[in-house]
Amino acid sequence: MNLTPTLKITAVGDTSAAGCSLVRQWLRDHNWIANRDFMEDLQRTENAAQSLILLARDYKGVVGGLFAETRLAWLRIAIMAVRPDSRSRGVGTALLAEAERQAITRGCRHSHVDTMEYQAPRFYTNRGYRISGEIPDWDSRGHRKLFLTKSLTDSASEDSPAVSLNHRIATVDDCPSLAELNHQLIRDEGHRNRMTLPELEERMRSWIAHEYRAVIFEEGDQIVAYVLYREEAQEVYLRQLFVVPCHRGRGIGRRAVEILRSQLWPKNKRLTVAALIANKRAIHFWRSIGYTDYALSFEIQPQQLEE
Repeated sequence: MNLTPTLKITAVGDTSAAGCSLVRQWLRDHNWIANRDFMEDLQRTENAAQSLILLARDYKGVVGGLFAETRLAWLRIAIMAVRPDSRSRGVGTALLAEAERQAITRGCRHSHVDTMEYQAPRFYTNRGYRISGEIPDWDSRGHRKLFLTKSLTDSASEDSPAVSLNHRIATVDDCPSLAELNHQLIRDEGHRNRMTLPELEERMRSWIAHEYRAVIFEEGDQIVAYVLYREEAQEVYLRQLFVVPCHRGRGIGRRAVEILRSQLWPKNKRLTVAALIANKRAIHFWRSIGYTDYALSFEIQPQQLEE
């Protein structure tokens, strides 16, 4: 390579140094010439990167999380971790499935993630990701960094495996378990209810003994979901539907409603359900299985008294 005799290369402190803005501009100019459509897409407000932050909770608190962002056709997963005592329970699988589901609704067609070889490459490859590249000795200690990608359009078009559920009518003996699940439901949907577990258990006992019926859905001997509903003269009001977090993304909620409609609910009555305005996920779910918008509640909170 023939260098200009007067060429001098210097190190500068940071990119605010004189001349650095020119380097950026030369690259931008080249990109505009080489890939104008892409550069125009990047300028559009609707194509700005959007955060996708998910937390998984059970009755003990947060058990896992996934931090990602979506932009254009890509979901980029930055961090995913599960609390040590909650691993191998499906938490990570549920988080990843929900991230991919939400990314698809945002128009994403692909997903990518990088992970060290001692972290989670097998977890991702077992869920449809393929290793697309690697950097050896990334940590200067001999460990590789792996880059993985997945086509979300392929996974979205695949038929989901049939969900096989057993169901039974709950009894008072189930109320402690139902109270714990109800407590988690309250937190998941952002409800203002501040009842304690003993209070929720007592309320559940009263409901089951009088106006409501609870149905428990199980896989093997494990509870995966429950429903609480009340049958009235002209309608069946579904008050609660809860799927255990580590089993979400598998169609269990949809299958549970199918069982209720085909085996437990009369076909000549109106079916109703209510959802909090802030619970966008629930609203999307109910609409997706045939419920239509009917009413909207409004409120004015009482003003706090000044001390």
